Amino acid sequence: MKWAKCILAIFFAVLSLQLSLKFGHTFAVDSNDDFEVKKNSIVTQPPEIMLENIIVEDMKSLGSIVGSYKKNRYLTNLDTVYLKMPNQNVSVGDRFMIYNDLGGVKVPGSFMKKTGKNISIKGFLQVSEVTPNTIVAKIYDSNIDINIGDLVAPISADIRVKLNPQEPTANLTGMVLSAAKDVKFIGPYEFAFINKGSADGLKKNDRLFVYRTGDGNQKVTKELPQVNIAELIVANVSAHHATAYCTGSSESFEEGSTFKTAKSEVRYLK
Repeated sequence: MKWAKCILAIFFAVLSLQLSLKFGHTFAVDSNDDFEVKKNSIVTQPPEIMLENIIVEDMKSLGSIVGSYKKNRYLTNLDTVYLKMPNQNVSVGDRFMIYNDLGGVKVPGSFMKKTGKNISIKGFLQVSEVTPNTIVAKIYDSNIDINIGDLVAPISADIRVKLNPQEPTANLTGMVLSAAKDVKFIGPYEFAFINKGSADGLKKNDRLFVYRTGDGNQKVTKELPQVNIAELIVANVSAHHATAYCTGSSESFEEGSTFKTAKSEVRYLK
């Protein structure tokens, strides 16, 4: 048995030597060779979200869906619909947004005061035929059921948004007007409407912090330190409003909460 073990040990030693001679050059670098070391990095793809509601100052309708080939109450992707768009110069291939106007957004703390418009993006359509009496189009990228009577407008937002969070250039504070959907408390993976827009220096992909002060109350007390409770990314922006996506929070927040742009604070020791 001893001689068998010795033979096996010699065999593996020779095999190891042969492998090292064969592949050893992979790790050897001549001093005259160009040699570059590249760091391995993990590339994180920006999250893609589905934008269903946006807040804008106004949305002017170009027309509406007045009929469909299928006599269904609810319509969806690839369904053929008929449009009425008075005084519009429409060509085959033109694309439009299908939406519902849900009305103004109530300003927290006010008595019946409203601002902007809550627009529900239902899908899109592309014109396939134009006749003297009607416009024929096909639905695509619908995320909820389409109905006869839904309004049509130029495409002002895409429902598929790829977020690339960035540090804002503007130093702003503002107010959360409401959740984009009919919920009271806002948390991760939900949308919020805010009262700042491009006219204030806000841009798409800007990072925001929802915060409270040290007493934990929603109403901010200036003398107390600020505590960030949620992070938002601007997903859609109009002149005076924006729709932001909550990427994470330590606690939920609601309408009337205060937010600020996530600007880096540079402090120097004296």
